Amino acid sequence: MKFIITILLITFCLHTNAYDQYIISTQAALKNSKTHEQKLAAYEKWLPLAILIHHPNTKADLDSFKTFIKNDNSALGKGIYDLNMAYYLIENYGDYKKGLELCLSAKDIFEKLQAKAEMVMVYNRLTLVLLWNQIGKKEILNKENLYDKYLSKALQLSEELKDKNLQIYTLNVIASYYIVTEKNYSKSLEYFHKCEQLITNDITPYNKLGIYGGLAIVYAEIKDEQAMLFYVNKLEADPYFEGYGYGRSNVYRSVAKYFLSNTSDKNHEKALFYAEKSYAISEQMNAPEYISQGSQLLYEIYKAKGNDKMALAFHEKYKQHEDSLGRERFQRTYAEYDLVKKEATIKTLENDKLKEKGRRNNLISKGLVFSLLAFAIFLLYVFRSNKQLKLKNEELKSKNEEIEKALIKGQSIERKRVAADLHDSLGVQANSILYNAGLLKTESEGKENRIDFLHETAKEMMLNLRETLWAMKSDDIMAMDVWLRVISFCQQMGRHYKFISIVTEGEPPADKMLTSPNALNVVMIIQEGINNAIKYAGTSQIVVKTVVENALWHIDIHDNGKGFDLEKATAKQDSYGLHNMKERASNSNFRYNIFTALGKGTTIKIGIPI
Repeated sequence: MKFIITILLITFCLHTNAYDQYIISTQAALKNSKTHEQKLAAYEKWLPLAILIHHPNTKADLDSFKTFIKNDNSALGKGIYDLNMAYYLIENYGDYKKGLELCLSAKDIFEKLQAKAEMVMVYNRLTLVLLWNQIGKKEILNKENLYDKYLSKALQLSEELKDKNLQIYTLNVIASYYIVTEKNYSKSLEYFHKCEQLITNDITPYNKLGIYGGLAIVYAEIKDEQAMLFYVNKLEADPYFEGYGYGRSNVYRSVAKYFLSNTSDKNHEKALFYAEKSYAISEQMNAPEYISQGSQLLYEIYKAKGNDKMALAFHEKYKQHEDSLGRERFQRTYAEYDLVKKEATIKTLENDKLKEKGRRNNLISKGLVFSLLAFAIFLLYVFRSNKQLKLKNEELKSKNEEIEKALIKGQSIERKRVAADLHDSLGVQANSILYNAGLLKTESEGKENRIDFLHETAKEMMLNLRETLWAMKSDDIMAMDVWLRVISFCQQMGRHYKFISIVTEGEPPADKMLTSPNALNVVMIIQEGINNAIKYAGTSQIVVKTVVENALWHIDIHDNGKGFDLEKATAKQDSYGLHNMKERASNSNFRYNIFTALGKGTTIKIGIPI
């Protein structure tokens, strides 16, 4: 059985009648398999297909396969499970770290068994995971030389097997390798055209679409519009292209990015045309990560066209999809933690059974009084067994205590951090509510409007809480996303305090990424600075200005208020806001200064390394 051919046949998801029939027949083969070999072969064909098309029973089928190989103690099955579980985690959750661990486990198994077709698959999969591993660095990939380590072996084995479909798969991965590690588009095109030369009648139409799609994407990257559109036209002329789900979405997204890079209005319209096609396909396939990418691209296009309303709408959609993906990752992590707890409970029950067995052994030993030698040997055996059991129990108890202490410590640290975040983000709205509630006691008119205002402020507190939790769940956040939050905050404070002019100026660095804690610290420092100016400075104007200069992202918060004595203020024990701003800046390695004097206003300066 050729595992790689199966993968290649399903790499490009088609919704034709023939493809639907292939899905039905593959499921039927799994259901009707009788022997171990038949069931293993059926799972090997079905699982990657189920993962690709996001079949609703995929996780259940993976769990069933895990139970099957555990009962049969199948080494090859274990490798196939690890490889497919890696694909599932990457495809559904973007968990490249765990995916890499499982791929390496599968590689060791296939190499030991010398399963050549599976070795080709795992070498190619390892290369792809490492190329796009979110925790990897480009310079590390270059030093490791993935071509020598994996791809040359995959190419050699694929040629030994004399399978063109297998060779095309490997050549495609090599083409991707040269793009990512060296930006060597000419080398990438060389391998894609080698694939094109291998096209014959016995090559599956899906593989042909993959080659044309790869060529279209590369030509989009190198700004060769004529060649790009040539291969897009070849794709669209193919009768199978209409069902070429993920591939069609990727090709249209790359073409849209090409036209977006050209600044004319005409090209922006073309970019919008292809981006909307890509987004519609992603929604039709219900692929969360593709929908997220499509939302971000449409945000960039509408922003370039000057349509702020649509840009903000798609930016909100992007954030919502990222929220959803974050929740799914959290739920999966919690489920894995729950599974570990259950396995620990099972081990505890097994230990209890061992203890019971030890007690029975003691009773049996008393019946062997007529044979002193047998009794002595048996007693020694029981003693050693109980000693080992005691040591294991003590070791388990010690590890449980360490885990419990670590959890308590981690929970304490997290509580303090969340308390600081909630003080800064929700404290501002709470202060506004208190201020306006006080006015209700003294004002004789306009109470209905004041109550409406309090209601709106309470709603905004809930929105801020959602934003804080979203940021804490994200790994990295764009500087533009941080700045949009700052703008939104300034606008809502301007609505609350209409006698104060609160404005923002400047643009953040375009490609700057911040870690989630650092992004939160930026937002919280700015919120605290504005809140302090409103409460204590007697200001009529607050300006939040951003500029990129000397490898730093500078953010200044300036007010024209009465200023204060910085030394006296920081010496006070209850100056929580000032201390908290300084501590946040220190924790994130930001440059941080306050310039103020009585009657001179106040300026807070933050410098974020780029």
